[in-house]
Amino acid sequence: LKGTGVLTREDKSFWGGLPNITVIPNALTFSATVARPIQLNNKKVIAVGRYSYQKGFDYLIDAWTVINRFQPEWTLDIIGDGEWREHLQRQIDRNRLTHCIHLKFPTAHIEEEYRQASLLVMTSRYEGLPMVLLEAQSWGLPVVSFACKCGPGDIIADGRNGFLVAEGNLPMLADRVLRLMEDEKLRRWMGMNAYVRSEFYSEERVMKCWTDLFEELLSKE
Repeated sequence: LKGTGVLTREDKSFWGGLPNITVIPNALTFSATVARPIQLNNKKVIAVGRYSYQKGFDYLIDAWTVINRFQPEWTLDIIGDGEWREHLQRQIDRNRLTHCIHLKFPTAHIEEEYRQASLLVMTSRYEGLPMVLLEAQSWGLPVVSFACKCGPGDIIADGRNGFLVAEGNLPMLADRVLRLMEDEKLRRWMGMNAYVRSEFYSEERVMKCWTDLFEELLSKE
């Protein structure tokens, strides 16, 4: 193996310290269309992904029972579809949250969902490099995410552009979401940090990483 690229620093750690592993993330393909960060003044949280065990939306719904108690004016849209749709809807019904949690089908205009939100939450049990976090950042959305394997720890600088939460820790998840709901100044500051950080994942920068890797490998031929 002369050299290879992996998506995250955590991925690299699994290779046992080999010297020829380079971290090259996925590129954010539509970041150039976001001219400035959004205002973050709507009382709406979004989550995006397939309705499945992996994405952990059941965690988020349970946490929302606490969040709703303190911030009843805020709503949650979970955008996606999948085999867990009925399971999640039953959970929403059982927790009496139908007035504030909505399961929404995927859309070809996901940018409008980001534009109308003030916060994104990701409660996945595992990931690769989650593009939803990259997309949210490019719109200037602060994020709260479980620190699952792999990817969130590469994207989120805890306390700067969002919050990382230990996987499955629902009290901490609710606390971090509530903190951003209740502090508009913090929300906007983190959102701006997210917007600036998204440049790290631009197509130009990621392409240069690949070009540099290929040139290095060719130089060793």
